[in-house]
Amino acid sequence: MKKAVFIFVLLFGMCTLAFTQYEAWFSIGYEQGFFLDTYSNQITTIDTNTASEGINISGYRFLKDNIGLFVHGSFLSLKNICYMDNNGLSYIDFTDYGFNMQLGFLIGFAYKIELTNDFKIYFGIGFSYLSSLMGFPGVGNVSYENSTSSYGIGGDIGFKIDLTDRFFLRFGSILGFDFLRYSDLVTYTGAAATSSSSGFDNNFIMFCVRPYLSVGINLNRINDNGRLVLITGKPNQ
Repeated sequence: MKKAVFIFVLLFGMCTLAFTQYEAWFSIGYEQGFFLDTYSNQITTIDTNTASEGINISGYRFLKDNIGLFVHGSFLSLKNICYMDNNGLSYIDFTDYGFNMQLGFLIGFAYKIELTNDFKIYFGIGFSYLSSLMGFPGVGNVSYENSTSSYGIGGDIGFKIDLTDRFFLRFGSILGFDFLRYSDLVTYTGAAATSSSSGFDNNFIMFCVRPYLSVGINLNRINDNGRLVLITGKPNQ
């Protein structure tokens, strides 16, 4: 989890600041996550429906031809999970649980269409990563900790409305398709770990939809006596 946070911060800085040549967007907002996955073990196939919510941080960087790069990070807390297997339907509500969270990020190529000077449609597609950490209370002093890391492709699609020269509103959705997941399950008796199992999930597939609403600031670089200076506001304003 810590490595994933470090990688996101590094990529975010590179995308929004280090290589900004013409126009960049920085935003933060609210996001909901809806995940549907299926995988199998030695006994049965398990279908899972997960809901989460939290905040996101996003950065876009464009050149003059409207092509660019984007990074999107999601910091979510789990709300509930619904399992379906041979034993029937199981429902877990995380309202009263501790340390249950999701961290996801996307990085890839972006494209924007300027319908007007203040209204744009944007698209992004690239590599997707999602890490989840869940704590399950058991019976008596037995508890479980389950962590997963999944990989795939994801996209971002939405609308950007410039409220002023500097500030804007974005609304859209992250779409994801993950096809590889590594899971780690640890069992605790009291404070001591008594058993663990880990490995890649068999026949794993996951789809996700994560709608969001965010506010942000426009950035661009200008040539000031031979120096590139980062300023707020849209280009050519």
